[in-house]
Amino acid sequence: YACLDGNFNEDEDEKWGENATENEVSDEDEADLFAEVYVGRACVDSPAEVENITRKSMSYEMSNNESLLQILLLGEYLGFGGPAEWGGNHKDEVKPLIPSYFNITTLYDRDNPWSKDTLIFVLNKGFNIVNHDGHGWTTYALKMRNPDLKKLRNNDYFFLYSQTCLAGSFDNWYPEDNYYEDDCFAEHLTCNEHGAFACIMNSRYGLGMENSTDSPGQRYDLAFFKAIFEENIKEIGKANHYSKEINVWRINENGMRWIYYETNLFGDPQIAIREPMEKVNISLEVIKPLKGIYIFDRGPLFSFINKTIVFGGITIEANVSTDPPGKIERVNFYVNDELKATLFSAPFVWEWNEHAIGNYKISVEAYATNGKAEKKEVNLFIVNL
Repeated sequence: YACLDGNFNEDEDEKWGENATENEVSDEDEADLFAEVYVGRACVDSPAEVENITRKSMSYEMSNNESLLQILLLGEYLGFGGPAEWGGNHKDEVKPLIPSYFNITTLYDRDNPWSKDTLIFVLNKGFNIVNHDGHGWTTYALKMRNPDLKKLRNNDYFFLYSQTCLAGSFDNWYPEDNYYEDDCFAEHLTCNEHGAFACIMNSRYGLGMENSTDSPGQRYDLAFFKAIFEENIKEIGKANHYSKEINVWRINENGMRWIYYETNLFGDPQIAIREPMEKVNISLEVIKPLKGIYIFDRGPLFSFINKTIVFGGITIEANVSTDPPGKIERVNFYVNDELKATLFSAPFVWEWNEHAIGNYKISVEAYATNGKAEKKEVNLFIVNL
């Protein structure tokens, strides 16, 4: 809770937590914006829901499996113009904050439109963190409606941070001044048997910005993950308030106070975001083919051209190492996402000599013994008769 100091309705009108300009009694902000207690909501309605959220929270705190490596970034079509057109552009700004020993999976409408069925399939694989930007409603988020959440079967429970509208409306409100009998999306997500052990979602409208990713919601989103990964504030309740307090200096800018008040934690605020027990970084470089022309595996010729053109077969070669050393489990080679070869030790060299004409995508993916993965791709045009 904030506002434990002083009076958060000093002028005793119908508006609480007003800024200094709106306070008719003094020139002080009515709200104490710095928290003394970090609070999360367990919006339970039955013993079964109490059991679910408790079990999921305890399971996450004791987890030690590969899902702790996995982070999912979700971006929908937003329609705000320019860089704000796509949620994926907002999520790309989160990527640099995530340590390299995590595996990042992306589902972006910008790159390849995704469906709720695709998301359910992916979530059931198991993730540590899910970060989302897209449109929502009291009973709808992540392209799923409340009943869709029953299709989740994951036993590796995740934490969700989402900028979407209304899905955290714990009073079940929807415009204008109406109320559902059903609970909001965030309550179902955290209180169902599967899904998330905790989430941060908005109780009213999320706020984007036209033609810019520098929106009020994005500022708090980025600050939350800055707390987790750069400031070593792992407790989700404390990280949530860090994201608010570090933005207090701009609280009177358009939309900032609104987001401060409506961004709520569903779940135990003392739970700390877990990290993989073993942290492995992979260095992967495809050293052949490079840009230029290859003729019967020789080249590159004319390496100044910005394409890879191949006549005949081609050898795919990669340099792979790990920190700490000796942690490579296998290296896979793909052509147009079809697995062609797997190597378990260096040198990581594979010859592709199949009949092929046209544009192809060559992928090399390295896996560490703890589940960390790194992937590189080369696009080329080939004529091999």
